[in-house]
Amino acid sequence: VFGERASLQKYENLPIHLASTQKQILSIAMEPSHLSIRKLGPLIAQRQESGLGVTNYKIELHQRFAAPLSILALCLLVSPMSLHPSRRRTLSNALGFGVVMIGLSMTLQQTLRFLALSDVLSVWVASWGSLVCYLLGWPVMTWVVKTYKH
Repeated sequence: VFGERASLQKYENLPIHLASTQKQILSIAMEPSHLSIRKLGPLIAQRQESGLGVTNYKIELHQRFAAPLSILALCLLVSPMSLHPSRRRTLSNALGFGVVMIGLSMTLQQTLRFLALSDVLSVWVASWGSLVCYLLGWPVMTWVVKTYKH
């Protein structure tokens, strides 16, 4: 209640008996983005063996391969619009289009990641899904540019 004095009680420190050593616990509690590809594989196996979640670690492992390919596919996706000459298009239009595409790309990647972390999508779909979307979107973008020439 307001106005009463709080009292502090001191308890003795009690040891915690664990089946694992401190080094073993710290070795499986690492941040996946700080690890190399060689260290991620064994870490995923150790975490699975310990019964800990591995979805974030698997996504990180797949993203190491999918992200560079996704960047190339995104460049392919925007190439019909970027390389099509038009007198009506200005530099600000091109830059605005690029910013919108980057924003949509980041939104897609994070949405897929969150859906995988909530076990709605598989890790594979979350990691490689944006690449597939970009590759499927390229013919559509080419058609749009050819159909609506200015």
